Parts: sequence; structure tokens; C-alpha cells
Amino acid sequence: MVTHVSQGNRSLSQGLGSLGDFFPNKEIRCRVRGCDNSWHMAADDLLRQLTSQDPELPERMCESCYETYNTLSAQDVPCSRAGCTHTWHWTRYQQLEARVAGHTTPPRRFCAECSHEMAAIADRQMPCRARGCSKTWVWTRQQQMTWDGDRPPTRLCPDCFDKLRSLQDRQEPCKARGCKNTWSWPAFQQLEYHLAGGDLDKPPRRLCHTCFEALQTLHDLELPCKVKECQRTWRFTTFAQLEHRLAAGGEATPPPPERMCPECFRFFQQAQDVARPCRNRRCPNTWTYTRGWQLKDWLKGRTAPPQLMCAACTEKLAQLHERPMPCSVPGCQETWPYTPMDQLHDALAGGREPRPRRCRACDEFLTSHRAETLTCPECGQLIRWSGFEQLLCARGTFVKPTRCSDCAAKDLPTQPPKAPPTLDHHLIVRMPVNGRWNADAAIAGWPPHLDHDSLARAERADIRIVALGDDLTWSTEKKEESWPHLLEEKLNADLADEALAVAVINAGIAGTTSRQAMIRLHRDLTPFTPHLVIVSFILGDSFIEPGGPALRERLPAEDAERAIRDLLTHLRRTRAQILHWTANPAFPYDHAAEKRLPREWADRQALRLSQALTYTAHLCTQRDIPTVDFRSRFEVNGKASAQKWMSDWCRHNAAGARNIAVWMAGHLVAEKLLPGLG
Repeated sequence: MVTHVSQGNRSLSQGLGSLGDFFPNKEIRCRVRGCDNSWHMAADDLLRQLTSQDPELPERMCESCYETYNTLSAQDVPCSRAGCTHTWHWTRYQQLEARVAGHTTPPRRFCAECSHEMAAIADRQMPCRARGCSKTWVWTRQQQMTWDGDRPPTRLCPDCFDKLRSLQDRQEPCKARGCKNTWSWPAFQQLEYHLAGGDLDKPPRRLCHTCFEALQTLHDLELPCKVKECQRTWRFTTFAQLEHRLAAGGEATPPPPERMCPECFRFFQQAQDVARPCRNRRCPNTWTYTRGWQLKDWLKGRTAPPQLMCAACTEKLAQLHERPMPCSVPGCQETWPYTPMDQLHDALAGGREPRPRRCRACDEFLTSHRAETLTCPECGQLIRWSGFEQLLCARGTFVKPTRCSDCAAKDLPTQPPKAPPTLDHHLIVRMPVNGRWNADAAIAGWPPHLDHDSLARAERADIRIVALGDDLTWSTEKKEESWPHLLEEKLNADLADEALAVAVINAGIAGTTSRQAMIRLHRDLTPFTPHLVIVSFILGDSFIEPGGPALRERLPAEDAERAIRDLLTHLRRTRAQILHWTANPAFPYDHAAEKRLPREWADRQALRLSQALTYTAHLCTQRDIPTVDFRSRFEVNGKASAQKWMSDWCRHNAAGARNIAVWMAGHLVAEKLLPGLG
């Protein structure tokens, strides 16, 4: 812009010419914002301005802006607020500044009415849209005036916005094993993952698009447990099916895998392989009771491990063959089979020779022939003709007596005769090897507390007692602490004056029932020809596995009643005295509370125990079988006292076993249930 100086001031400027020489011309920046041009101010004008009452330098336009300014005209622009019909005044100078800034269209502004309304509005702090962020962003009043939505906008706070700008979309590997594809991880999801405390170097695991679509076509499957003894199922999830398909090379429907149900898998994980002693008592080796074997026994309701041989004994047994051995009865030409198992037992005992035994024909003869009483024709004295003497007569090595010893002595010479040979006619126990019991692992082996020493004592005994039962007859882990062993010691001590030897055979097997007892009678009872059989299967027949699946019973109630009825009927037909005993009490409700088991289990277990007790007592009454009640003796001083004699909710401990032995011995003697005590 060119500035003109008036004529009146010219003389003054000439008079001050010498001073103006000290003030050079000045270039002043254009007053229009954004313009970098300047306008020229002469030295004389500069001097007058400095000496005026307002020494500030003037603000003026450059020539270019001034020319543009003169071409413009003020405009009335519509209000930028939606729905408003008013206008606001856009001056020429404002238009000039807009052009200098490069804008040719009017800015968004409000009319006077809207501006007045905006003055009553305050800026608002709005929450950040990113999940996990507690910061805010400013929603200005201008933005509020122009916003026409029903809800406020969602935006990021400044910190999140800056963080988002530093992130980029990423491709991450698919989480399905066997898939080589990737999935897209947007920057905004990374931001929220970071705000949630996640490590961006450890992204979340997700499926790629292909796997995700394949997953939508699948559904969970219920498949049977791989353990054939188990009736439960395991869930083959859609994701597991997807990975299984990928492992099969993308095959559409590969055959499903075989897996355990959750209950079996939990048991298998918690169990450990256990080294168990060889069933041959004199063998120091062990066999491994594997977790898988334990699982199968658990599913079958077996609480005690089977009695098996070690690998060395099994190998030796396979190399042995049955050998015929001569019968021990004089005059008998038959043989008895020396089984490989008996040969192995004798080899483990130091290579001893087999004990003399009778053949099957002689055993059958003794079973069918009881001792007879003959009458001496001369004096009328009774003569005892034993079954063994009858056998010797049948074999031609003995003569049937016709006179008593006193009458026969009259015909003998006065010199003392030679002592007749002593014939050992005590029992010889012959344990069968083959039988239906071999098909059931729970009873395939001998009862745990039955060994060759027990057989030897039974052969020498005058009174033989067989204790046939379940966990409560087996009694304790240590044979010496079990009540049948203590009963034998007690009876031998009490009957010492009677010169009677007593043997108590513990034929109890933990985890078994009366139905299994019927199968093993020929092995665990018959060979001993007992004088007394003590029997009880109340716990075994009514037992429900506390942690087992679906409250599985060892025997259903109807099967248990049928089995105990058949067993007692069979025992009643033998020549032995039968005694049934009610075992120690059980506390299923206490066990359920301690182990956090379902109340339903405790209710059903208590009901089954009561039913078994009542039904067995009824059968014993019908068949004239005496019963001794030890349950009430346990509880005579209350529940707390009874639990001192218990090892768990249903089994007695060593102290309880001692009590049972004392009570049983007293009852047998008092009721004259033993032969020779009449």
C-alpha cells in the first residue's frame, strides 16, 4: 500500500530533515493473519508516529491483500446448526483471511441466536470409548451444538488416540493346531487388549476365518468312554473335532478318537502304579498293579487288589507240567495230580517233596463214609470204626473190627505184643486249582490271609473253622491283626486243657459278595471239611461305591437277596455248623459329610445296609441258622465309642478286630458250637 504525506506537513519534514536521516524506512508485516507480505513505511512517517500520542506502529494491509479486500463484499451465511434458518454475517475482512488460509467456502459458524444459546452450554468430559480406559475426552460446546444424534458420540481420549496411531493391524497365527492360516488383529482391538493388561507381544489365541466357519458347522458329540468296563461318555467338543480334522489332513469326517470319560481320567491321573507282593507267599518278588488295572477294578466296585504272581513265577509256572503222584492211602493204586502250581509252591519252599495226599477216589470215599459205631458181640462194648479205617478195609489193608480191644486182648499172649503201626488219618487239604473262580480276577487268587501254613494247621487241627465273608471277615491288612487269626489264638488258649487244636481259616476277600462266595466254595470251603462256618456278607452285598459313577452298586438289591439265599441254603446242606454274625456298624452319613459326597449316596447306602441286615436275619430264622449280633456291642457305649474301633466309615480297625475275636470266642464256647465241648 502506498502512503501519501500531506502538503502541510512537508515544511515540518524539511525542517527535521537532519533528524529523519537517523530513521530509515521500515518494512511492517501485513495485518492479515496468514499473509507473509509487508508494507513500506517511510522514515518521516515513522518519525511522526513515534512523536505522536500513540507511538504504536499502525496495522495495515499489504498491497495484495488491500486489492483483494476491495473486490470482496460482505455475505450472510446460513447458520451451521442443523434446522436453523438464521444467518451470520461474513465480513470482507473475514473472507480475506479465509482466502489467505486457502479456503474459498464459508466456515461453519452459528447465527447470533445459536451463539447466544451456545454461551449457556459448557464443555463436557466424556468417557473414552476404549474398554478398560478410565480417561475422558472433551466434547466442546460447539460440537454439542452441531450434534444431531440421540446419544453423545463415542471417541477416544487423547492418550488412547495417540496409542492407536502408534499401532498397526497385525496378522496372527490361527490357534487351531495344524492350521497354517492367520487371523487379523486390528489396531483398535490391540488397544483394548493393552488396556485390559494384556501383553502385545503375547496376543490372544483365535481362529482364522476358515477354521471359524468350519467350527460353525460342528456340534458337540457324546462318545462312549474308551474303558470298556465304563458306561459313561465323554464330550467331543467342536473345537476338539476341528483340531482332529486338521490332524487328519483336513478330512471331512475322520473317525473320532478313543478317550476316557472325565471320571475315569481323573481317577487315572490320581492313581499310581503300585508294587504288590507275589501271591506265592515265599516269593520275594512283586508284580505291578498298574493304574489302568486299578481303574478297571474301581469301575467293577473292587476295593482290594487281586492276588497275582510275579513275572518270574509266571514264567516258571509255564514251564511246569502236571505229574501223577501215588495216593498216600496204603493199598491204593490210584494217583493224584501234582499240579504245576503246587510244584511251584514246593520249589519256593526250598525244593521240598510234596506232602502225601489222597487220590480223588479216596477223598470221595471219605466224604461219603462217616465214622460208624459197632457193638462187640461178646461184651456189648461200642467199637468206633472211623471213615479212614473203612477206606483201608476197602483197599484191603485193614480188617473190619469184630470184637472190642478188651475181648481181643484175652486171646493175646502174655508177653507184650509189638506196637501196631500208627496210621496218620488226619485231614489232608487238597486245594483245587481249576474252577470258575479263575474267570473273576477278584477271587482268582487265594484269600489274602490264606497260605500254606494255614493249610498245615488245618490238617493237624482237631477243630476246623472257616470264616467266609467280605471286607469285614478279611478284617485288616496285617494277617496277625485280623480277628480270625486272633480268634484261633484265643480258642487254642482257652481250650488248652481240653487238648483240642483249633484252626481258623480266614476265607474273607475284601470287595466280594455272596454271589462270588458261591463260586469259590469248592476251593475255599470244601477242602477243609470244617466243623463250623462263620459267614457274613452284609457289607459286601449292600456296598455302594462312595466315589463311584452313578452310585454303582456291587450287587443290585434283588441279586443280593437271591445270592445270600442260595449261599445259606447250600451251607445248611453241609455237615458243618453254620453261624451268621452281624458285623460292626457303618456310618455313611458321617463319611458323606467328611468327603462332601451327595446326600443321595448316604441315604441309599444306609437303606441297603438296613435291607441286607433285615433280609439275612429273616433267612437265618427260616433255616434255623444261629446269629450273633456284634453290631450292638460296638454301639453299647454310643456312637463315639464305636468309632474308636473303626478304621473308616464301614471297616473296623485292629482294636475292633481284637474285640470281635474275644466276643466270638466267648460266644462259641458259651453256646457249645464247637465239637467236643458238649
